[in-house]
Amino acid sequence: MPRAGREKDPISGLEVHPLVFDVECGFSVQDDDPFIDVLFVLDGPVEPATQDLIDDGVAEFGQPVDMLAGARGGVGMIQAATSEGHRTTLPPRDRDLHDASVPGLLRYRRRVDQTARRRWWKLTSRWIGVGCSVVVAIVTLSALTQNTASAAAAPADRTRPATAPAPRPEGTTQSTSVGSAYQFLDLMMDKYATGTTPRLVQSFTGGLLEHEHFTDSETYDDALMIDAYLADGSADGLSRAEVVGNALLYVQANDSKHDGRIREAYAPTPLTGPRQVKIRDKTSDVGNMAWVGQALVELYAATGTSSYLKGAMAIGNWVQAHGYDTRGSGGYTGGDTSTGRRIRWKSTEHNIDLYVLFTSLATETGDSAWSTRAAWARGFVDSMWNASAGTFYVGTTTNGVTPNNTEHPEDIDSWSYLAFADPVYASSLDWDVKNLAVTADGFSGVSFCSGDVSGVWFEGTSHLADALELRDGPGDAAQAAQYLSDVADAQANGPDNDGMGIMAASENGLSDCDGDTYDASLHTGATAWYILAAQQVNPLSLFAAT
Repeated sequence: MPRAGREKDPISGLEVHPLVFDVECGFSVQDDDPFIDVLFVLDGPVEPATQDLIDDGVAEFGQPVDMLAGARGGVGMIQAATSEGHRTTLPPRDRDLHDASVPGLLRYRRRVDQTARRRWWKLTSRWIGVGCSVVVAIVTLSALTQNTASAAAAPADRTRPATAPAPRPEGTTQSTSVGSAYQFLDLMMDKYATGTTPRLVQSFTGGLLEHEHFTDSETYDDALMIDAYLADGSADGLSRAEVVGNALLYVQANDSKHDGRIREAYAPTPLTGPRQVKIRDKTSDVGNMAWVGQALVELYAATGTSSYLKGAMAIGNWVQAHGYDTRGSGGYTGGDTSTGRRIRWKSTEHNIDLYVLFTSLATETGDSAWSTRAAWARGFVDSMWNASAGTFYVGTTTNGVTPNNTEHPEDIDSWSYLAFADPVYASSLDWDVKNLAVTADGFSGVSFCSGDVSGVWFEGTSHLADALELRDGPGDAAQAAQYLSDVADAQANGPDNDGMGIMAASENGLSDCDGDTYDASLHTGATAWYILAAQQVNPLSLFAAT
């Protein structure tokens, strides 16, 4: 039934009549090639310039609880059929825009991949049973005509319009928890400046680290902030992601070396001039840089702004120049220390990160050199597989050849599956579930590494949940849901909680088995990973483009 009154699309300025339509969903859990039809009904003929606008406009589907589906909106405001749940962006595929049998009817036929299909099956089975409801918009011809001129004046970059702001989720335990997590990220981001002022975000607050006046912005966490905000699927989320992305480009451009590198950590000072770029940790860590580069590629995929792609390419070229290694099984070394010395050991996790960065650059640039570099990183990761144990070695010693078996962190197993989805390595997730399990002080999940299982590492618990959701084997969904429930419990009841953010660990001093520790301070990185896992978004894929 039509909803009362017209509404104006805040992105395009078009007046629309929102209507809820029932349309056929041509899929089931057995289908190999499911599709969903989305209808645009216009009350007049379509001019070529208007058609260009429509070609960029894709429906944003309503969805209950945490079931995610949709695509970045363009013309026509597509009203959510429910206000519950966050949205992610899944662009359309195989669009059939012209239906000659119905004048004025445009149809988007969306093919849905395996992950999206499972979400839609959950949506239809929980929400309306057979078939599915989507929202379409009847757009007035006059409004479309008025916007033709402004569309022609679009900037030269390959811009892609943002969605209208998505409401923070309300109404269910998990959706409310995710909404609160976004509120924490917002508060941290606006701690020292607001609006479009470029700024990096303080990584930790509360607890021991606040007592010690630790205010660093760690660039790995900034990359995750971008991923989480892009997963939000809203105009505000995209704007916030761009602010952090612009800050990363700014510190890159104003580094004293001017060679494309990003440092480990900076002060969270608003970046109103070069003097405000204050490096807190000069280490040039290739793993952290890979995460930053990948986040910048995601921003390019979401916006078409070329500076993001150029920044990511500069990072990739720095790694190639400073980390490329021919010892043993090749791959890339760890980067440079804070004093400028080259790191000689090689990390499995770093090479997973670099594989993802190089692969995404190959996808977005079409340059096969990046594919060659991705294969070089992947070859090293493959060589670190310990088949008898069903898991990976952490990397090599400083000789670049001998596997390092002195520690076993969680992330190499979950991230390898998120990056490759290779069934050969699927058992690595089982290794983490079995060997890193922790229940301590009323909290459950997994620890950072096998050498210290005294407390829960909540970020890693979310990594593992995300990977299990992707694998989707027997019992995986239930285990992932339990992990996410454990993290949500810590959000509400953990030490020094604020009811919004996720603390890094359930206790102070949880070892990473490599000389560092995690504490029970609220952490932007852990919070972002929880958001991503709760929404089944894989940050080690080019999710903003696919």
